[in-house]
Amino acid sequence: MDDRERIRLKMRRLRRQLDHYSSEWSAQACRWLDWKFQVSQHPLLSVGIAAAAGYLLIPGKKAPVRVELDEATRKEIVKQLQIQQFKEPISQSPAVPTLWQTGVTIASQLLLRSAINYGVSQIDRLMNAERTVTETESPETMHSVYHEIDPHSSLEHDNDIHLYQRT
Repeated sequence: MDDRERIRLKMRRLRRQLDHYSSEWSAQACRWLDWKFQVSQHPLLSVGIAAAAGYLLIPGKKAPVRVELDEATRKEIVKQLQIQQFKEPISQSPAVPTLWQTGVTIASQLLLRSAINYGVSQIDRLMNAERTVTETESPETMHSVYHEIDPHSSLEHDNDIHLYQRT
């Protein structure tokens, strides 16, 4: 191989290495400019930078403006405010209930709820009692006759024997 061929071969190798390195460097530069990558790699530093940026972006309080008025101007302003105050209709703010009214309201709601619950339980009891009577009665028991004998009287009187029949 002569010197020219060796130089050309070295140049090709250098170009390939430059292509490889340039693509690698551009990928690394993109990674370094990606804010998601930076936050994942440096979370505490990211939070600190965000806090500092927020502190710098929020404007500070402005100093209050102090106006010096003479006595005549101050009296005139107060007079105008009083006149304006009486011209405007007085708005009716809703009345705040007293402690007694609040207690009475709570007690009445509790009583109402208790009465409703008692009524519902009584209706439920009646419906369950009716349901159990109809469920326990069979065709044999519906036509059976029950005899009840009074133990204080003799068996001679028909009035002492009571016949009950369920219908």
